[in-house]
Amino acid sequence: MKSYCLTIAGFDPSGGAGILADLETFAELKVEAGAVITALTTQNRRRVSGVYPFPGVRVAEQAELLIEERRPKAVKIGMLGSAAVVRRVAKLLDGLGELPIVLDPVMKATAGTDLLDPAGQKLLSKMLLPRATVITPNIFESEKLLKRKIKNKRNMIRAAKDLWQLGPRAVVITGGDRRGDPLDILYDGKKVDEFSARRIKADVVRGTGCRFSSAMAAYLAKGYSISRATRSARSYIRKYIKAAALSSLIKE
Repeated sequence: MKSYCLTIAGFDPSGGAGILADLETFAELKVEAGAVITALTTQNRRRVSGVYPFPGVRVAEQAELLIEERRPKAVKIGMLGSAAVVRRVAKLLDGLGELPIVLDPVMKATAGTDLLDPAGQKLLSKMLLPRATVITPNIFESEKLLKRKIKNKRNMIRAAKDLWQLGPRAVVITGGDRRGDPLDILYDGKKVDEFSARRIKADVVRGTGCRFSSAMAAYLAKGYSISRATRSARSYIRKYIKAAALSSLIKE
């Protein structure tokens, strides 16, 4: 029987990020999945014109019915939209017991639009970070959570350790949005692992954060360790970026 994951995230109708990107990732990694939609965005691949969070009670209702039918082996959490949804998701997680929770603390779209209201951003640190197995913020999200700038590798390592102090079992800061070659930092409370590689030349590729966190959830559901899941998710994302770059060349 295939592993089963649950994704809790927003709906991007362009398919570049959010629920549709999560489900595509799970399918490619041969993991079955259920999807709980937290918000609807109106957007294409270049800009966002609106964000419409669902009521917290409706988000909880979706999740509870899916879990009633089949218990997930891992949960991925992405865009939540509002403080009300953050509260409902935190309560939901408390009822699931011990299983991997991968939190991608989505706060802004690539285009700059807020995807989580200010009250929700405050609650995210207090209510969801302590319940997460792994959090996967990029550098911008790490800066927002810690309220300080991250300028270099030393800052990234310090940030990973400080984010770990907020409660998650492990932190992966993804560095694809930094200048130069991408660098990811994993800290599990005991040691720091650095993952670096040459940058793949490609136009801006959306949804890599969503896909990375979904891949992490898929591999954890299969029983991988956090370190092995990180390596495998990185490999998956690099293949995805290479495919996107090749597709762009073919279209030209």
